[in-house]
Amino acid sequence: MGYGERNPAEEKVVQALEILKTENLIVGFRRSAKNGHLDSNGIDFLIFLEENLVLPLQVKSSPKKLGYHYQKYPLIMALVAKEKHDVADVKNVLRKIIRV
Repeated sequence: MGYGERNPAEEKVVQALEILKTENLIVGFRRSAKNGHLDSNGIDFLIFLEENLVLPLQVKSSPKKLGYHYQKYPLIMALVAKEKHDVADVKNVLRKIIRV
């Protein structure tokens, strides 16, 4: 994946978050800029759960990378998503993370 290209797995997360927003299960979300400040600090998304409650989220492409993430950023939630994953499956994982 070259500079400026979007991660296909993250696109699945975007689709799932859009559904959660439509279902009023989250207020909204923001995707971090590639290689921006948030991304450099282990955050791909900020999920707005309530008016004053935000959950940072990292998307990883493998369980091994997930393990490395938690070693470096133990307080930032993460999930494994791949391009082949169904949006409904990603949505269900997100629901468990945000506990709705």
